[in-house]
Amino acid sequence: MDRRAARVCMGLVLVLLVDPAKGQNAQWLEVFSTIQGAGQTVMDAWNAAAGVEVSHHKCPIVEQWSSLTIKRVKIVLEASDGNKEFIFNGENSGKTDWFTRARLISSPYNDIMTDPINYFSVEGLNDAQRRFYISRNHGGCGNDRGWLVVADAGPSGICNWERASTAEHPHVLYSKLSTSVRWDDTANVGKADRLVIYIEGDNVRCDPAWLDVFSTVKGTGQTVYDAWSAPAGTAVLHNKCPVLEFWDSLTVKRVKITLEASDGDKKFIFDGLGSDKNSWFSKSRLISSPYTDISTEPQNVFSITGDNNAQRRFYINRNYNSCPGDRGWLVVADGGPSGICSWERASTSEHPHVLYSKQSTNVVWDDAANVGKADRLLISIDADGVVCSCPVGYTFNSDGTSCDDIDECTAGTDNCGSDATCSNTVGSFTCACNSGYTGNGVTCADIDECTAGTHNCGSDATCSNTVGGFTCACNSGYSGDGITCTDINGCDSNPCDTSNMAICADVPAPGTGATCTCPPGYWGDGLSSGTGCTGCASLYPALVPASNFGVYQGKCFWSSDARRHKQRETYAAALKVCRDNGGTLIMLKDRATQTFILNHLKDKRVRGRKERRFWMGLDDLNAEKVFLWNDGTPLGGHNSFKSTAPHKERDCVTLWKPQKRVPRWYIKDCDMSYPYICQFGGGGYK
Repeated sequence: MDRRAARVCMGLVLVLLVDPAKGQNAQWLEVFSTIQGAGQTVMDAWNAAAGVEVSHHKCPIVEQWSSLTIKRVKIVLEASDGNKEFIFNGENSGKTDWFTRARLISSPYNDIMTDPINYFSVEGLNDAQRRFYISRNHGGCGNDRGWLVVADAGPSGICNWERASTAEHPHVLYSKLSTSVRWDDTANVGKADRLVIYIEGDNVRCDPAWLDVFSTVKGTGQTVYDAWSAPAGTAVLHNKCPVLEFWDSLTVKRVKITLEASDGDKKFIFDGLGSDKNSWFSKSRLISSPYTDISTEPQNVFSITGDNNAQRRFYINRNYNSCPGDRGWLVVADGGPSGICSWERASTSEHPHVLYSKQSTNVVWDDAANVGKADRLLISIDADGVVCSCPVGYTFNSDGTSCDDIDECTAGTDNCGSDATCSNTVGSFTCACNSGYTGNGVTCADIDECTAGTHNCGSDATCSNTVGGFTCACNSGYSGDGITCTDINGCDSNPCDTSNMAICADVPAPGTGATCTCPPGYWGDGLSSGTGCTGCASLYPALVPASNFGVYQGKCFWSSDARRHKQRETYAAALKVCRDNGGTLIMLKDRATQTFILNHLKDKRVRGRKERRFWMGLDDLNAEKVFLWNDGTPLGGHNSFKSTAPHKERDCVTLWKPQKRVPRWYIKDCDMSYPYICQFGGGGYK
């Protein structure tokens, strides 16, 4: 394996431990990054086959891309004015075809998905060697527009805007705007220090023995020492793994410093057992280094703190001899433009200055030809069961060895709507709209179950929508819970005078209440709260059977029962019975009254109804052929006499009702015995 393929794939998100309760946690793993001045084109490094030495940082698994389970791919443009990130869908992709607009998930630009493009590929424009090229249009060098390009031609670039010296090659250019940019608009075109490619997948690693825990970033404006010393939870501008603040509780076996540079990396390995965050960096713990004399030559400084006054950190120095004579092996010149000696000064954009001896021995720091400047200082640890970051939905455990699931619901970090329920899941959460609402759980709208017909109200109920639900109420005339409704029986409240024979009839829903009526032989409104029912039988209890009473126009009528009760009398005796009870024999002064009586005698309840002849209250006992009613009034216009011939021996009138023949009045001998009909009420009697 070549010297760069063996390097740890950079990034602070490599997982070395997977919590078995949460399965295989996908992480971001750095698999490629550019190095300025490497002398190799980015395309040659990216396309290099497995085992071929490259001068940029490249993880060997890039050549196994198609066989990996890659979920997403991320490009980070590291720059002093802030990083830019692109995220792509990496599922079922190859080493180059993941870089397309169709797979783009997110970017810093709001027009990249809508504006036209003429190039969007890793290979880009081959003749011009424009790689990882996202171009809007070509219009001559002064009008070319786009979003991202790795200008791989160096000094031989076609246009001025893409040319770069060998030391600055590759030129990674991007739009500093939120839209595409004209490439010759230098004010709005950024130049990235590095282009870094990450992949997110299951069980993807470059070197599982080492975990990157710290690396320097140029141009952040923060000193390396301040970032390294910052307590847990403090924001830093260099790359720093939170596990550093739990160093004492970890089993750190070894610590590695890698100086990444275009002329080749330099590595120091230290014994980390029993060390703390700073003490591992000492001569006594040094296991290996690129220098043959570091173990034998004296050192006046060998510590992370280094020379505090001069702000020289991670400092391995042999001796001081004024600025031109200072000698050593490694120093992070943290003073920037304010450095004491000229050899350690650096502009803000180049700070921190990571200097090292390019020889196999110590070097005079003022000897520019033999002093190297590293692009990055990277610190890695060899420790069991350590993670540096956790996937979305997990949080870093305080012991530095695992990731714990975040209960977003309890923590209140979910985005579920106020009308939804949050349910925690391993590594995430779900939102579900509450019953009575519809939506995606983030936005929930009330369901009008009444309109939608999804309620369960009964057919005799009314549905009323409420926020998040509905109510059911039985309609007028019904009772129940709104789901089951039954007709309210108006008689249940006892509105009728049933104690006096009133008859109650429920009014079917949707009507309410009941109707009260009095049975034949009774009169009144039938109501308990009104006049109730007054019955003829109760007024004239001596007359039996009571079932033979009838009522018409406020008068009681009663017919005798000749068969069962032997109630046959002569005319005088029958009249006496009626008068003894306050009435007379029946006086059929009009056809309506006669019709009522005939119908009454058809009622099955009337006993003796089958008799054919009844005494009625009409006679000419006072004067022949002068018929008077029992109340003394003369015979009027209505009569049903069979014959008007005088019969001296027959001076009393009967009602004759033969079956299937027209009823008639007959004059009979007053001493004959017949059933009779009495009437009560309505005037004076003779």
